[in-house]
Amino acid sequence: MDKYCTITIDSNKYSVPDSFVGKFVHAKIYTDTVSIIYENKKIATHRRLFGLNEWSIVITHYKNTLLKKPGALKGSLAFTSIEPKLQEIFTLYFYDAPKDFILLLDLISEHCLNDVLKAIDKLNKNQSHINLDYIKLILERNDSHDYYTKNTLNVKDEIAEMGVEFPF
Repeated sequence: MDKYCTITIDSNKYSVPDSFVGKFVHAKIYTDTVSIIYENKKIATHRRLFGLNEWSIVITHYKNTLLKKPGALKGSLAFTSIEPKLQEIFTLYFYDAPKDFILLLDLISEHCLNDVLKAIDKLNKNQSHINLDYIKLILERNDSHDYYTKNTLNVKDEIAEMGVEFPF
C-alpha cells in the first residue's frame, strides 16, 4: 500500500481504508471486482478497472485522515470521486464544516443517502438551518417511529394469534 492508501493492480489504483496504512494486504481479482483482504477479512471491494492509470476511490476509506485534517477534503481526489449529489450537499451546507460532512458520510452508511436527502428536504421545508445535528435528529426520530410501528404491529400479530381481538 502506498502513501495515498491505495494499492496498484494492472496500473490502476484502488483505495484501502486508511487504518491499514503500513499493513500488508492481499487482493483477490475477479472478472468484475477487486476485493482487498487483511488477515482473511475483506476490508474493501471495488469495481474492477480495465483502463490505464485509473483510480477507484471510496471517500470513507480516508475518514480518519480527513477527520484529522478536514480542510484537505475540498481539494482531495476522494472528494472529486464522490457522487455529484454529495458534492452539492457539501457545497450548500457543509463547506465551512468539513468535519461534520465527513461524519455525515457515516450517517449515510448507517441509513442511506436517500434518507439523508429526505431529512434535508424536511429541514428545507421547515426553513430550518441544515447541519449534522438536525439531520441526525430527524433520522433518529424516523428510526424510533419505525421501531415502535414495527414492534406494535408485531405485538398485535402475537396477540391476535392468541385469539384476542382489539379494536385498533
